[in-house]
Amino acid sequence: DSSLFLRSFLARGGLVDEGKPLQGTYAIAVVDGQVGGVAMHTWNGIIYLQAPERAAALVRLAVETTGRPLIGLGGPWLQVEAAHAGLGAPAVQRRSPEDLFALNLSDLVPPAPSESCVISCRLAEERDLDLLRDWRFGYEVECTGLPDEDGTRSFAAQAIEGHVARGEAFLLEVDGIPVSVCTHNARVRDNVQIGGVWTALSSYRRRTHLSWV
Repeated sequence: DSSLFLRSFLARGGLVDEGKPLQGTYAIAVVDGQVGGVAMHTWNGIIYLQAPERAAALVRLAVETTGRPLIGLGGPWLQVEAAHAGLGAPAVQRRSPEDLFALNLSDLVPPAPSESCVISCRLAEERDLDLLRDWRFGYEVECTGLPDEDGTRSFAAQAIEGHVARGEAFLLEVDGIPVSVCTHNARVRDNVQIGGVWTALSSYRRRTHLSWV
């Protein structure tokens, strides 16, 4: 579960890094002839880790190889902290652990239908992008700590446009009005990961009875 980003990028983007979405450069640590750690520097500047040892060295190698800025670190918390400390500089300003929950789809219990409104979920489409670009910008600033600037807005737009184009962005609507979005931010044959969840505050305030969303 904690390697899902790496598995997804490898399966969908391959090993060759041409700077395209879902691609990146992989740095590996070889221990006794086996891969003992991996750091992948993605096309958009984030590094994903699965490195119980040598995390900082792998991050430095990946950054030096790509020449890209380091925007964020993702992976098991202790490994991310070890990598961050080993870099010797505050590479990432905001650090916070997030709980990772794993659920078999057979155990998923959908919420009961609402009697006061019509709730539906659908794939996001190109016609939704004007709204979703703004929502994704809000998500990046509030949830990931990126600065409120044009560079973040461009980064957010590219991210959500890619999700929509690949059919992995989903809109929750109430009485036909979009109120929330989520994405498959990692996907392999046997697993998907839900991320990029954003509920518009204006919609939430108008419809407080939907607090379970």
